[in-house]
Amino acid sequence: MKIKECLEIVGNFSEPSKLPCYSYNIPASKCHTGSKLRKVPGSVCFDCYALKGLYIKYRATVNPAQDKRLASLSDPRWVKSMSYLINTRKLPFFRWFDSGDLQSVEHLKQLVDVANNCKGCKFWLPTREYVFVSRFVRQYGKIPSNLNLRLSAHFVDGKPPTSLAQRLGVRTSTVTRGKASCPAKQQNNKCMDCRACWGKALNVSYQYQ
Repeated sequence: MKIKECLEIVGNFSEPSKLPCYSYNIPASKCHTGSKLRKVPGSVCFDCYALKGLYIKYRATVNPAQDKRLASLSDPRWVKSMSYLINTRKLPFFRWFDSGDLQSVEHLKQLVDVANNCKGCKFWLPTREYVFVSRFVRQYGKIPSNLNLRLSAHFVDGKPPTSLAQRLGVRTSTVTRGKASCPAKQQNNKCMDCRACWGKALNVSYQYQ
């Protein structure tokens, strides 16, 4: 495959200024659980960052690109194309998603297949789609070790879904108004040399606002 051909199939990667790596985003408006939580005060999604700021400022270019990526998931060449791009670029870290979330069990299967094809890359996947993850594990088994899937707590200062995460063999993340383990707020909103999100910590907490 050629890089240009692969990019035409899956769309380009995003480069959030905070992260030390590429990411991949789809429309936050298409989140299943997130769309419900956006209507609930106190939820993390109530003030969704992916539906404001630069995502809105540049929506004329951002929205069509995100829509294209979402549509590309139905292309049977998606896994092969994504795997080729990541392996060709020899990416050590990658994030799913800086905008959007899992769309189905089949979508998670695609990400797992990419992880299995790209053993040299560590992937981070924060998700609120607990049901999709649970169904995937029942149907297909364990999440591969280089795909660090974290079940994200739904509410600010809420407890992490630890029991479910342990049962599924994954980890968690939370948002807090108190002291967070993520150092980004003290580092100009950048990860710098921190890779905790991809690491083995059972929970990573992020500072609210």
